[in-house]
Amino acid sequence: MKKVIWAIDIPATPHIYDKLKDSLRDNVQVIGVGPLEKAEEILKLVEEHHAEEVVTAIEDPCEMHKLLSGGIEPLIAIIEEIATCKTESECKEYENKGYIIVKSDEGLSVLEIKEFARVVDIMFELAEPGEVHEHEH
Repeated sequence: MKKVIWAIDIPATPHIYDKLKDSLRDNVQVIGVGPLEKAEEILKLVEEHHAEEVVTAIEDPCEMHKLLSGGIEPLIAIIEEIATCKTESECKEYENKGYIIVKSDEGLSVLEIKEFARVVDIMFELAEPGEVHEHEH
């Protein structure tokens, strides 16, 4: 069984748990820590919990580089938008079917996690820390 640090803001529902298990081809123990954006926080939790895997949504290339340099090849969720709704009642048919319903200013989006993939398998280029780019503070 693999211990997995769950560092995203999507709850690990039974359906999502099964997708993760299928992607890793192993049983998993999910350790929910909430959405984290700093590599140092994730690396510390990996060490504390003796975790073997990490699911994250880090977008900052420097932070991703730090994770990779720390020996972590994180997984990210591959998500597809299934539908959009203007009201919650329009989305009723998607409830309890493994979909994620996200509210925004424009309405609601129905999302499905298709699979989990290693970031190194899907990214074409990771920014080196020396490259010039802006950080939001």
